[in-house]
Amino acid sequence: MKFNAYDGDRNGMTIPEAIKIAKLFEETGGDAIEVSSGGIVLGFQSVRMTEPPIEAVMNMHHRYRNKSSLSKKILSAVLPFAHKMLKPIHKYNVVAASEIK
Repeated sequence: MKFNAYDGDRNGMTIPEAIKIAKLFEETGGDAIEVSSGGIVLGFQSVRMTEPPIEAVMNMHHRYRNKSSLSKKILSAVLPFAHKMLKPIHKYNVVAASEIK
């Protein structure tokens, strides 16, 4: 099972809640968890890549999906500067995964 350990949203998932979910999962026979983090509200702030997946976001998000080709080109140039990108982190989510384990 894959689930968030924390998402940064107000009233969102926390590591203590993730631990409770992991225990329930284990009690029902689950034997593997992939720990994730982030959420839709955070947008690009949860993406840890050297370059944002602009095309994928525009195709996925209703706000951008139906824009004209020209609008999409402009947005493709502007969006990377409109959101703070986080650099990739070695062993990302390891601390949360260790706590859940």
